[in-house]
Amino acid sequence: MPPVRHRRLLRLLIIISGLFLILAGAGAFGISAFAYTIMTGVNRCGQANDNVTPANFLISGQAVNPYLMTDYESVQFPSRDGRITVSGWYIPAAVNSTDGPVSTPNKPTVIVVHGLSDCKHSSQVLIPAGMLHLAGFNVLMIDLRNHGDSGRDNGLQGMGTKEYLDGLGAWDWLTTQHSIDPAQIGLFGESLGAVSVIDAGGIETRVAAVWADSPFYSADREIDAVIQHSGLPDLRVTALLAGRLLSGDNITDSTLQPASLIARYVGRALYSHRAPPIKPYHPVICSGWLKPQPRPMSRCKHGQFQGANIWPQLPM
Repeated sequence: MPPVRHRRLLRLLIIISGLFLILAGAGAFGISAFAYTIMTGVNRCGQANDNVTPANFLISGQAVNPYLMTDYESVQFPSRDGRITVSGWYIPAAVNSTDGPVSTPNKPTVIVVHGLSDCKHSSQVLIPAGMLHLAGFNVLMIDLRNHGDSGRDNGLQGMGTKEYLDGLGAWDWLTTQHSIDPAQIGLFGESLGAVSVIDAGGIETRVAAVWADSPFYSADREIDAVIQHSGLPDLRVTALLAGRLLSGDNITDSTLQPASLIARYVGRALYSHRAPPIKPYHPVICSGWLKPQPRPMSRCKHGQFQGANIWPQLPM
């Protein structure tokens, strides 16, 4: 073969190989990005409509009159980072007033936070909010970013690593606009909301108490569990890289995981709960108060209070 023709063929093979590598890389990146959006995607809250409010909601079609909250106010305020407008409902503790909702700064107050792809319109959070209100608490229900009526950033959840800022925006609003003593404010969260309130209380140590319903221990372990139990290929490294490049979120940030932040709760109340059946990869220990020297607590028995007070994670 003449040298010129040989060189042309070699260049052609190099170009074809390069194009193949580029296409293969683009395909792998696309698959990884798709896997990330599946893992962090947010669905629209099914009950997000004007007909479902604190004053008007049902549970499985049944009336829940004792837990209805007729005096509520639609509110908005910035998240602590100022990037998101958070939508909420403020329901003051019941007082004798004909002027609608009034500030009751001397009453204990709970910020109620929903789970993934849910919102403040959901009975999952309206019922605990109603119970708290009936017990004499002020209640502030919020929509996390990319959920319900709150603002959007990239339309994806951050596994608590950015949502905690919405909870702290609510805490800031209560302390500044309603002059509520920080010692009187607690956080309640469910699922994604549970992780978010643990993170919020870990960052803002003036938060008095946290109740977390069904949190995970860390995003890394949660992702491991999802991969293990889904039977899907392990695309974690490339999916997280693609997700971070596309969304700017770092959902495995070690400084914003419950596993690292619970150490900051020493001397404060952190309770966590997970009702049976318990998934195999979730920690299970009884709820309790974190002492200055936290110790593993005995595993709860079935039929008793089940918890995931995540210091430390216990083997199943």
